[in-house]
Amino acid sequence: PAHGAPLRLIVPGWYGMASVKWLTSIEVTEGGWWGYQMEAYSFRRTAEDPERVPLTCLPVRALMAPPGIPDFFSRTRVVAPGTHRVVGRAWAGAVDLDRVEFSSDGGKTWSDARLSSKNGPFGWAAWEIDWHVDAEGTYVLLCRGFDAKGRSQDDPNDEQFNWTGMGDTQPQMVYVKVDKAIEDDGGSIDCLVEQRAARTSLNTDTDHGPALPQHLVNALYRSPGSQ
Repeated sequence: PAHGAPLRLIVPGWYGMASVKWLTSIEVTEGGWWGYQMEAYSFRRTAEDPERVPLTCLPVRALMAPPGIPDFFSRTRVVAPGTHRVVGRAWAGAVDLDRVEFSSDGGKTWSDARLSSKNGPFGWAAWEIDWHVDAEGTYVLLCRGFDAKGRSQDDPNDEQFNWTGMGDTQPQMVYVKVDKAIEDDGGSIDCLVEQRAARTSLNTDTDHGPALPQHLVNALYRSPGSQ
């Protein structure tokens, strides 16, 4: 029942809210129609934006499964130095995918991931890449998709406020700390700086280290799709 039984209307290639649950009747109307789904699921700059744009066809998008072990409070991912296989999924509705790119330096440079075929005309495709890292430290991982029509994901920016985040395709960011202590029995990894960064008033220089720079705070807590 939670998925719409006994009858659900499936609209392939569109956002899921278009696939109406618990269907009881269908009415044919002339022209357009504005209902609850258009009202609630739309790109808008304010709560009552008169120029809101309802979500329809799926854009191109890629997401990754964050690698490593998460710190409970800050959600910092921790991995040891070495080679790590990063895996994910990409989709573009009815449009074929062209490629998925991966970055381990906050989006400064990008590499092509290995992209599999879609699992159906409107489905997703698996992708993977081997990330090799020797130096301990902090890294920000990103991924982005491109489709056969030349569409790609939005660049990270704050130029247009998105009231509910609907339709946002800015790349997922994953904050990763590389520390060999993760492999040691009884090893200790200090994530206090990352935990304090959750509150602006606590993100200050302390004996544990300097305040977390804003671009790292964004990757850890603020960016769409962050872990």
